[in-house]
Amino acid sequence: MPVSTIGYAYQLYEQGVFGTRQEMDFANIAIRGGRSWDLLNHQVPQVLCAEPAQRPTVITITAGANDFLRGDVNVIAIASRVVMAVNQLLNNDNGRAVPVLDPFTGQPCRRLENVTILVSNYYSIPHPDPIVVDLQVRFPAAEVAGLGNVGDL
Repeated sequence: MPVSTIGYAYQLYEQGVFGTRQEMDFANIAIRGGRSWDLLNHQVPQVLCAEPAQRPTVITITAGANDFLRGDVNVIAIASRVVMAVNQLLNNDNGRAVPVLDPFTGQPCRRLENVTILVSNYYSIPHPDPIVVDLQVRFPAAEVAGLGNVGDL
């Protein structure tokens, strides 16, 4: 059976969900088998420190399943890492997030502006967990970024 390399993000691109294919460039920085740590520590810095012409206007994040399937059953911690990643994307250079530094200048990379961030996951928390509610209070930009109710992560 052949292995498909046409993932979710490419299917959205191919179907013109965010614009016609001639008007946009597509880049997929997904990591096969990646975990929420990879998102936070590697993928977010790669996006934030990109040259202006390479900065995205749409980001899709699907995170959590690999963490859980590899024994990390702390869904709150997984969701927290996703929230921290989105917070860095939106607030990296304004003091509201631990900044990702440009490897050449040592200065915080610029936060993303005019971006749509779509977050999906494979699990839900059936009741408002106090830790998640605290995350919503500390990172209100997550709701603006399209996460909706972080308690549903």
